[in-house]
Order: sequence, then C-alpha cells, then structure tokens
Amino acid sequence: MEENLGNKRQKNERLDTKMTRKKLRLRRLIIFFGCVGCGKGAAGKELRRTYNQLVIGQSDLLRFYSGYFPNSPEAHDFLSAGDQGNYASDETALSTFEYFLPTFLHGHETAFGDGLCRTPPQFEALLNLAVKHEFLLCGAFINLHEDECRKRILTFRKAQENRADDNPETLETRLKLYHEKTLPVIRKAREIFGEDFLEVPGILEPAQKADLIARHFKLEKHHPATNCS
Repeated sequence: MEENLGNKRQKNERLDTKMTRKKLRLRRLIIFFGCVGCGKGAAGKELRRTYNQLVIGQSDLLRFYSGYFPNSPEAHDFLSAGDQGNYASDETALSTFEYFLPTFLHGHETAFGDGLCRTPPQFEALLNLAVKHEFLLCGAFINLHEDECRKRILTFRKAQENRADDNPETLETRLKLYHEKTLPVIRKAREIFGEDFLEVPGILEPAQKADLIARHFKLEKHHPATNCS
C-alpha cells in the first residue's frame, strides 16, 4: 500500500513538473537504460554528433568528482569499483549527482544521461533532484538480448578498445548487478515516465537508434554553420 502511494505521489509530482515545463520550457534529462554492451555509448555519440546533444555519464561525473576531491572516500570507491566491474556505491553516486549534475544541465534544454541511475536509491535521488531543480526526467531503454551484449563486449569492443575490464569475469559481475539492481529501476521508470519512456531495439545501428530517439523526443538535427565567404 505504501509503495502504491509512493508511486502515485511521484506521478503527481511528475505531472506538475510536465505542466510547468510546458509553461517555462524546463530542462529535460533523458536517461539511457540498458545492459552493458547494448550500445548506449554509441547512440550517445551519434546524438552528440548529429543532434548536438549533451551526453553525461555517471562515470563522467565520478571522474570530475575524483579530480576535485582525489583523496575523498568517493574517489577511492569509484576507482576500486570500476576495476572489479562493480557499481560505485549509492553514497558516492548521490554525492556526484548533487554536486555536479545541476551545473552540467545549466544552459541545456535537453541532455542525456548514460548510466546515471543504476540502483533504486540512485533513481529515487534523481527523481527528487528533478523536482528540486525543476527539470523533467525521461527514459530511453536500449533493449538488446544479454547473449548479444556478451558477444559485443568480448569480441567487438575488446578488439576495438582493448579495455582491461572487458573480460568474462568482470562482465558476469556487471550482468549480475544489472539483473539485481538495474532492471527494477527500468521497470519503475517505465511505469512512472509513461509516454516519456521509449524502448529502442538494441539491434539497430547507432545512427538509427539516435534518429528514433530524436523523433520521439522531438530533437532537431544540428546543421553546422557554413563558410559563405
């Protein structure tokens, strides 16, 4: 009963935020969801290139935080967690959200977040932050079968990027965390966001993913200025 009341309250707050957005053209943060290897990063690069969109990753926020506070417990947690394929702790993620996210969003009508909320507490924190700083949260779920994600990570991405953490042991740790912690977030986001939650077939090429997302969220293509001299 309490959970249903909580969901109803979040939906009501969301409706209030959406109505305010229509009046004031509020900022909008679209969260990428999906399994490791589904193509979130590649779609983000296309959105940057073709639609001139800001794309922020949780790892970007954590690196900035670690750069400002290199000896902090959060910096140590981030570095040690990444080496083992674990998520950074909720406490570390929440510190970076509050410290950097409003600054990153300043001046952008729409921005994308790659892997910003991976656990239920992180999702709750983002919902509260959105109300506090008056921006609208939306979701884009890139849905790709786990077996295909494994193949992409251990075959294609490892050959192209040769990342030390792209190995079978670390990958299985990530997949386990995804099932235990992130899938419940995706289910809740789908319920709360409604029409502002888009499911994107992961089998599409990066440019196709970006175009589908852009059409749904009504983004305009970026046309660089030409030299007419």
